[in-house]
Amino acid sequence: MFAEIIVDIKISCENQCFDYEIPTNLVSFLKKGMGVIVPFGTKNNYRLGYVLNIKKQSSFATKQIVEILTRTLFINDELFLIADKMLETPFVTKTIVYKTIIPFVFLFSYKKKVNIQQENLVPSEIKIYLQKKKYHLSLKDPLFDNPLFKQLIKQQSLQIMNIIQAKNKPKKSFLYSLQLENLQNSNLTTKEKNFIQQFQKQLKNYNTKKELLKFASSHIINKLLQKKILNKTKQNIVEPSTNLSPFIWEWFPDIPLTVLQNYIWKQINCTFCQTYLLVYEEYKDKMAIYLKLIVENIKQKKQTLILLPEIILIQPLVTCIKKILPNLKIAVLHHKLNNESYLEQNEQIKNQQVHLVIGSRSAIFVPFHQLGGIIIDEEHDESLIEKEKTPFYDTRELAQVRAVFHHIPLILTSRTPSLESVYQIQKKKYQLLLFPVTPKISNIQLIDMKEELKKGNFEPFSDILFQNLKKAIKNKQKTLLFINAKGFSSFLLCSLCSYVFKCRRCQQNMTWFLHKNILKCRFCHHTENFSKKCFRCQQTSIRAVSFGIEYIEKILKEKFFSAKIIRLDSDTIRNNKKYEKILTIFRQKDIDILLGTEMIAKNLTIPSIYLVGIITADILLNTPTFKASEKTFQLLTKITKYNNYSNPIVIQSYNTQHYALQTILNYDLKTFYQKALQERKLSQNPPFWFVSKILISHNNFFKSSQIATNIKEHLRNYHKQEIKVFGPSVTNIKKKNNLYRFLLILKYKEWPLNLNFITEKKLQQDAYLLFDRFANII
Repeated sequence: MFAEIIVDIKISCENQCFDYEIPTNLVSFLKKGMGVIVPFGTKNNYRLGYVLNIKKQSSFATKQIVEILTRTLFINDELFLIADKMLETPFVTKTIVYKTIIPFVFLFSYKKKVNIQQENLVPSEIKIYLQKKKYHLSLKDPLFDNPLFKQLIKQQSLQIMNIIQAKNKPKKSFLYSLQLENLQNSNLTTKEKNFIQQFQKQLKNYNTKKELLKFASSHIINKLLQKKILNKTKQNIVEPSTNLSPFIWEWFPDIPLTVLQNYIWKQINCTFCQTYLLVYEEYKDKMAIYLKLIVENIKQKKQTLILLPEIILIQPLVTCIKKILPNLKIAVLHHKLNNESYLEQNEQIKNQQVHLVIGSRSAIFVPFHQLGGIIIDEEHDESLIEKEKTPFYDTRELAQVRAVFHHIPLILTSRTPSLESVYQIQKKKYQLLLFPVTPKISNIQLIDMKEELKKGNFEPFSDILFQNLKKAIKNKQKTLLFINAKGFSSFLLCSLCSYVFKCRRCQQNMTWFLHKNILKCRFCHHTENFSKKCFRCQQTSIRAVSFGIEYIEKILKEKFFSAKIIRLDSDTIRNNKKYEKILTIFRQKDIDILLGTEMIAKNLTIPSIYLVGIITADILLNTPTFKASEKTFQLLTKITKYNNYSNPIVIQSYNTQHYALQTILNYDLKTFYQKALQERKLSQNPPFWFVSKILISHNNFFKSSQIATNIKEHLRNYHKQEIKVFGPSVTNIKKKNNLYRFLLILKYKEWPLNLNFITEKKLQQDAYLLFDRFANII
């Protein structure tokens, strides 16, 4: 028997599978999806591999599998389908896709084991270092750069062996059992005899120490261990546990629904694969549907998966659900969990020890046996799309693969759904679940800042916003102010020599952060100390041309020196605890103004406030992306919902006639989507066309440009599919990791896009290719 294996090797263009012979003793155990160790290359170094197929014959197998890592399947049939979906992206290797779908805590690392062959020739300092490292060195250990160490290896005084280790060792738990055969010849105290009687009457065959301590002290337990009447055995929490009690799918009360909520719920078929788009206005309506689906799945002994765009949103949702269903068992999964918690949650999900799983984007890869429904909350949020690192994927697409596999509903929810989802409704691929919007007379005021300039007002606050601020502070009422610009200023100019402060690495404008007194590039994150002198003429005549949140904070403190102000942005918030702490202070204490960037739109529990002020809506509208209008409408709609309709909402802009702002006035979803879709259709952008980019990187500038131009010519002559190609152009970060970077922009009508001919004809030569599916690189 032979296994077709994808080997974990770091060759960017390598997508080849290799055949290995299965040793006779492993034939009955090895299954598709398992992880194995195989010899690879001329030196037969041990590498991790994943079994993609098992077959009876092979003409290519010359080596045998060394061993099976674990009998647990790394990749089941469902995850293979998800991997196939992700592999539709050009230039993506199987190895990196499988590494993505396997939980990071189950991954393995490569190390070098050092064996000393000639003790007398190895210096003591190297011996001591190796002892500290337990003779296991990482591949990047500095000792490998030591000339003496290299010489010792060359003369065979030291022997190096390649080994594979689990990156995260499973937590060990101890189970205690009675050894009754040792009772006869033992002298037991009265307390020891009583404990043994209790053990036999009330405890199971295998018990944790916590369970034993209910009937005896640690001293008695240790004495019985010494007498070998108690036996202690290790057990990994990641392996199927014999001491897990069977999960009780207990009765949960039915969720009461209003007439309208019940009408929406009746349209959802829980036994059929269908994608629904739930558009709501009131949070309680959305939650009613969530809870109803969870309880209905519990009746069928099935679990529910809810995916959120941000980790920061998970705990408020858990709290809200627990208020209605306090006995509900919930697992929370995201990449910031420590390894032990992640392993424990995975084990509980696998053994159906939880009813509900709530997680961020990465939770889409969690294995389920009985999944009853998937909900994607805030489906319009781009955080649900992985576009920072390869492989790129849209969580909504992968959720559809899982929904088809389990024959279950997929519910996408949003107050302001994405244009892509609205388009799918028009094409009848999604089913719309719409809670009708109740017409209300809003108190939103659009302020034209051009008129403010004509009146001689050069401050960031219009007269109307300023007067409302004074009134709110005087009456001790809370205010929320929004500006989507970090730092003090994103554009610094020397008024004497006209020098503009730009990043030394990528030549983009640097942002000045006043509190830290640094300049930071928002593209490559390069940071420099700021001496407040011009780099060219060394004068101190520096002028901040634009303003950010730190500037607004400074002005507020000058104008309203008695007001208590709290700032909420990514520079003041480093973790979820800090975020919740600031919001708790705002809710419970005498804080007048909450000033924030986009982070203030990430929370569900900001209290109702008197005044909402959008300082400069143009920052959003002028973002260099075709999604600028959509993002502006979605973000500002969410922020204005924090306020009652009777209280003032002030939006300042230099372009008040823009449809994204005009439609916010009365929450006119229909008009906004009509205009936005028409705009996208005319500009040949999604959802009517797909837009992607190909990044070409090479250590030679002219070679990189030449390869990009050659690929462009071949794409233009590609007749299998209509593709429009623009470029090549240099990226904003011209050089990264000593590689010069060029971009090709592709517009096409059908996905997936087959670009295999580029690598088959070796058009990339020795350049590195990256297919940026969601056109994120600029």
